[in-house]
Amino acid sequence: LPSEPHPTPAPSQARREVEGLTVPRVFVGRRHVLQSLRAALRERIPALYLWGAGGIGKSAVAAKLVESPGVELEDVLVIRCQEYLHPVAALETIAQMWRSHGTIAHIQAATLLLDARQEPAERARKALQAISNHHALIVFDNLDAWFEQTRHTNFYLRDVSIAAEIADETMRAVLSGFLLARTGTSLLLSLIHIYE
Repeated sequence: LPSEPHPTPAPSQARREVEGLTVPRVFVGRRHVLQSLRAALRERIPALYLWGAGGIGKSAVAAKLVESPGVELEDVLVIRCQEYLHPVAALETIAQMWRSHGTIAHIQAATLLLDARQEPAERARKALQAISNHHALIVFDNLDAWFEQTRHTNFYLRDVSIAAEIADETMRAVLSGFLLARTGTSLLLSLIHIYE
């Protein structure tokens, strides 16, 4: 039996993606968050956090920011953390983005980032500082995918909390180095748990 053709969704119903993130058709109740993130990008704040329960719309806010950052950015890169079995593989993706510029500073930054002879936090800091005038946004979407989670129970309060940190030591150090660098690159971390 011939199968019936699937109807093509109307343009208003078609799913839109930007850098691998789905842009919501309707965006309600998060405009103030988006405005705050845009202001932070204009001020070149190094670390931006989207923190909240799963399904609350963190990736949707990130998609709207990537689609319309409110400031001229030379690069936008989205790292969908759940797609990287080994978090350090994301470093090659970042280095590739930098190398694509072809400038000496960007090639130097890519080389520094991947130089395993140097301590990870230091090489990450140096890499971003090599391109300090470069205004960019790197989104680490669903950073929790890289977390190692440990449950702690307080006997007296019977409070169960979850302590979370990035399981991969190298990636944990690289992110720390990125956050210590004073550059034009901002990191947007979307996560369920608080990352310190």
